Amino acid sequence: MLILGLAPGEHTAMAGAIVAGCGMSMTYPLLALPVVRAVPATQIASGIGLFDAAYDVATLITPPLAGLIAATVGYSAVFQVFAAVSLLAMIPAAAAWRRRPAI
Repeated sequence: MLILGLAPGEHTAMAGAIVAGCGMSMTYPLLALPVVRAVPATQIASGIGLFDAAYDVATLITPPLAGLIAATVGYSAVFQVFAAVSLLAMIPAAAAWRRRPAI
């Protein structure tokens, strides 16, 4: 996202889009895996359903928010804001990683 937000031209933006796409391609499977491991086998469908609902709400909210940011500040700000949000999300993720049970 930061590459897209700071891209000086279309070639850099295209490279940033490729990097972002490759990074996002494994997001859903990697986020769903802890759900599958955390719930009993008889409740995997419910766990994935709840996960899907949360994922879909984020997918519903993000485009209008990005449009609002683009309309008020500009397109590059959209990618800069979401890069910052992604970095901030690493804080609770790191805390959860430290508290994970040993296998």
